[in-house]
Amino acid sequence: DRFGGFAAGNGQRTYTKPSYTLYVTGIPDAESSDAVQSVFEFDEGFLQCRPVGHKSKRMVFVDYDSIEHATRALQAHQGWKWEPVDEGLKIDYDQDARNKRNTALDLGLYEKFYAIGPRKAEVESESQMFARLKAESSSGSTTKSSKA
Repeated sequence: DRFGGFAAGNGQRTYTKPSYTLYVTGIPDAESSDAVQSVFEFDEGFLQCRPVGHKSKRMVFVDYDSIEHATRALQAHQGWKWEPVDEGLKIDYDQDARNKRNTALDLGLYEKFYAIGPRKAEVESESQMFARLKAESSSGSTTKSSKA
């Protein structure tokens, strides 16, 4: 959709109201919350990363000192990948950012998470598989010569 919303970087759009805090998902199992923080920590206006590492949820809230700095980070890091096989980070503005940020800062309400599995292997598409098999069969086949 090219109409409405805000530019979210990497060709994406967001319809969430801009805020001081970014909501980050799409974190590979092979990466920790510290690895996610390393993506954002040198951004202008960066305040903190608040990881949430519950059983099925791997997300990070990233707080900035201004909406402008959060917007720059959202656009700069959208789709960030550690390895080519990663799906890429999905970043949006957090909907209830200000209250959560203040509470988290005051009480330290966040929990780091660690790598929980190997990186996903690159999946071969059907067309790639057929092309590979065709190449293998044509390079491995020998022409039969007729007996003279």
